[in-house]
Amino acid sequence: MRIAILSTIENSIWAGTEEVWYQFAKYALENEYEVLVLVHKNVSESDQVKELKGQGVKVSIRNPFKPTRLYLAKERYLPEHLKDLKKFKANVLLINSGSLLDVNNLPYLKRLVSLVVCKKIFFCHFVADLLVPHDRNAINTLLNKCESVIFVSVHNKSLAQRQLANRLPHSCVIPNASKFQLDAPLPFQNGDTVCFASVARFETLWKGQDMLLELLSSDKWKARDWRLNLYGSGHDEEYIRGLIEMYGLEAKVTIKGYKKDVKQLWQTNDVLLLPSRGEGMPLAVIEAMMCGKLVVCTDVGGNKEILEDGVSGFIAENYTVNAFNIALENAWVKRESWQNIGFQAFKAANELNINNPSKRLLVLINDFVSV
Repeated sequence: MRIAILSTIENSIWAGTEEVWYQFAKYALENEYEVLVLVHKNVSESDQVKELKGQGVKVSIRNPFKPTRLYLAKERYLPEHLKDLKKFKANVLLINSGSLLDVNNLPYLKRLVSLVVCKKIFFCHFVADLLVPHDRNAINTLLNKCESVIFVSVHNKSLAQRQLANRLPHSCVIPNASKFQLDAPLPFQNGDTVCFASVARFETLWKGQDMLLELLSSDKWKARDWRLNLYGSGHDEEYIRGLIEMYGLEAKVTIKGYKKDVKQLWQTNDVLLLPSRGEGMPLAVIEAMMCGKLVVCTDVGGNKEILEDGVSGFIAENYTVNAFNIALENAWVKRESWQNIGFQAFKAANELNINNPSKRLLVLINDFVSV
């Protein structure tokens, strides 16, 4: 069988959504499927795509969008990737969509789906209240042309149904899982200083580093013994640096940049702080859980589907400074229980790995192609 995977990501070299299709592509290769990946030029320059190419995966590259009449005319009648897709003769096209709104925002996508003659699956990784579709009809039209629509959380599926006024009867949920497996959780640090970590791209609109820094700048939190390490990269880095300086947190907060080795990161940190304003099923949470670390996050995306508040982590009721402060305070006063809470998170993460999302996705694809 020949599987084509189209990534909609364009503004970065790599993202959490890419990790999902990358793991699936490797799994498909191991099971002797032919794979073609269709990616933006930025993504094609990642180490992961280069690795896949070295393993025999075919790569089709989409060039940056140009708002010219010639480019728009070409995309209207012959969108990029179409020639490579036809040559590959895919049995199925997996559209790995960073957001439900990619259908509205990417001019080539609707035309490409209309022209490709094969089974199509739309894999949506992000739906949020703060993102409202401006053309519901266009999204519904594209989704109705697909054999299946996959979401990474029940929350995202339910929210998409509401936003689109569409029950999406051909949809299902395949939660994410950790890309690595541990036999035992990592130990917590010895010493009085608590090491917080924020592991997220530097995009404050969604990841909430701005709220986190405001919270930690209060007199109550400044008086406590903790350090915060910010891991990631993105267009809001200078803004975050400015907030650290404005709130006088230079002695307590350090920007560490992007770290590829997640297990090493959690060797020296104990608590993930993720005050997100929107999520799908965040890999940063799942990976911290796999390491047996404490997670404090917001009630967005699939967080409540994998964490139990006060048992395997702490969940703020909303994405506000006050709500996250309450959740973090609840966690702080239970420091003697962090090891046990982390162990419950570790067990929950292992359950996600047992369900193997790549295997479930491949089974789903086989079922559709065999019909």
